[in-house]
Amino acid sequence: MKDTPLTELHRIESDPACRAQFRALLDAALVRRAAEQAAFARAATDAAHRLRSLLCGGAAEDDAEAGRRGTVTVTLGAVAWTCFLAFAVARGRAG
Repeated sequence: MKDTPLTELHRIESDPACRAQFRALLDAALVRRAAEQAAFARAATDAAHRLRSLLCGGAAEDDAEAGRRGTVTVTLGAVAWTCFLAFAVARGRAG
C-alpha cells in the first residue's frame, strides 16, 4: 500500500521521533528561507544603489547631453524592470 499525505500526517502526529524529525527539518527550512530572503533583500538594495548612482551620476553639460542621458535612463530602467520581473517569475516557479 502506498503512503498518502494523510498517512504521513498521521505518522507525524502519532510518532514522537517522527514529529521531532519533522520539526527539525521544518525549522531548518524556515531558517534557510529567511537567510535567502535576507540575501535577496541585500542584493536588491545594492543593485538599486548601483543603478541609482549610474543613472544620477552627474549633471548634464548641455541639452544634447541631457537628451542622451534621458535615453540611457529609460533604457536602463526598462532593463532593470524586465530583469526584476523575470527574477520574480523564476522565484515563483521555483517556490
